[in-house]
Amino acid sequence: MRLALRGVIAVLGRGWPVLVMFTGLGLLGGLSTALLATPRFEATARVFITATEADTPLDSLALTIYARQRLQSYAEVVSSPAVLRPVALELDLDASVEELASSVTATPVPDSLLIEIVAASRFNTEAPAIASAVARELVQVIELQLESEMTAEGSALRVTVVENPDVPMAAAYPHLIPSVSVGSVVGFIMGLGVMLLRHSFDARVRGLRDVQIVTSLRVIGTISRDRKADLMTIALDDDDSRIAKQFRSLRTNLQFFGFEARNRSVLVVGARADQGTTTAAVNLALSIAQLGRRVLLIDAQMRSPEILDLLGMPQAPGLTEVLIGDASYHDAVQSWDEVPELFVMTAGRIPPNSRDVLGSSRMRAVIDALCDRFDDVVIDGGSASASADATALASVVGSTVLVARAGHLRRAHLTAAIDALEPTGTLVGILVNDQPSVGVDAMEEIGGSIADSMRTKRRSRRERVSV
Repeated sequence: MRLALRGVIAVLGRGWPVLVMFTGLGLLGGLSTALLATPRFEATARVFITATEADTPLDSLALTIYARQRLQSYAEVVSSPAVLRPVALELDLDASVEELASSVTATPVPDSLLIEIVAASRFNTEAPAIASAVARELVQVIELQLESEMTAEGSALRVTVVENPDVPMAAAYPHLIPSVSVGSVVGFIMGLGVMLLRHSFDARVRGLRDVQIVTSLRVIGTISRDRKADLMTIALDDDDSRIAKQFRSLRTNLQFFGFEARNRSVLVVGARADQGTTTAAVNLALSIAQLGRRVLLIDAQMRSPEILDLLGMPQAPGLTEVLIGDASYHDAVQSWDEVPELFVMTAGRIPPNSRDVLGSSRMRAVIDALCDRFDDVVIDGGSASASADATALASVVGSTVLVARAGHLRRAHLTAAIDALEPTGTLVGILVNDQPSVGVDAMEEIGGSIADSMRTKRRSRRERVSV
């Protein structure tokens, strides 16, 4: 339920411009209809039908019942040529009988002997004139034609115009407020449909919002998109840069949630290739080294190693040689001149069976031994989807961080990576890389420390309790 609500909020958060645009178009459409449509004025006249004086109360009652039975028939007579043709001639209307009939309606008033005649016209003075004329002609037709035989016998119905219409001051159609309201609602519904359709066909992960739609797994950091910077940017000297602050926040959150596992090793792995895992691993290692801790950075991308070229390290025995016994730790670990606290172990030569090597008990023993020699170990594991190497490696480390690069990943890829890594029990959270800073996909970043936030909440609760 929480994940579904988060997804709805995320969809609305991205799609609100579409929703606002369609609602605005609907509002303008309703306003245009109200202002440009031909106005229609309506006027109402009422005719009362009753029995003339009868000899006995029983005869009077019979005539009243007869009048009630005839009301519907009399109302239908209104649209006949016998009534409307004289009206058209009297008022010199430029309309045929059929056209006039479409603008005049007659309806019996329930539980009464009244017939209500409503006439419509685009002129406010013409509508009451038509209604009055129709009422007068109906009286003539009923008394002189339909009831003439009973009149000759001295017992008939009396038809009287009891209400003449006034000149309407406002048009019955269109109404400004209803037209605008209906247009806005229709526009909103159309915008909602377009927004949901767009979301269902767009399977890309565009940022933090989409990650929160796909999974309830904790997001432990976001790295902002910087169009001026390269994907391989290293936050080395600029301690006040935005990317440096974000990696320090990631470091704090990771220490709070997962770095106190059975060993202080963290695997950085991407949901697929080209997620920026190498840069993330290097910058995370640098942020930890800034604390004065001895950090070992290991390149475990045995199929496509990148750390050697990125840091400008010389060729030397690497992880592969250590695992197969061709080199010792001392031979494979190199110091990096830029940061004395940072040490590097490159991938070494590419083995034919990297999955078996990385997931072996030997790899577990190597990680444990290196954790004893260094304060922290950060491992670049490459892509979780390119091969099973990252999954095998995740089972032997203390914690795993999954990198999802906004705009370069589909939801299915992220879901598949999570499904592959969660069974290892080491997946602690997601790092959203290349998070948009502006536009509809931008939102508040995980820039502050989650740990600090939780400590603040606990402190606030303690203060409330103490009070």
